[in-house]
Amino acid sequence: MIQLFKTAWRDLGRNRRRLFFSALALGMGLAVLLLIAAVIKGEMRNSMNAAIHLNSGHLPETTLTCWSTPHLDEQPAGLRAGMSVEVRFD
Repeated sequence: MIQLFKTAWRDLGRNRRRLFFSALALGMGLAVLLLIAAVIKGEMRNSMNAAIHLNSGHLPETTLTCWSTPHLDEQPAGLRAGMSVEVRFD
């Protein structure tokens, strides 16, 4: 294995033009990968901020006067102890 690295190192010094183009290709490939990673990270951050600012999933704001509230001592007809009431917001 070490002999292979010695041969490759010696070969790099012999052909300078091939060394230049290989290094240029590696550098450009690395730059493109870094650019793509930065774009993806920025898009993820922007989409998260957009989802937060959409206010989706929140209850609507209303005033207390729009809801009919029965008195606490009155029990609605047909409601027995232990039953649950379904509240619908249409």
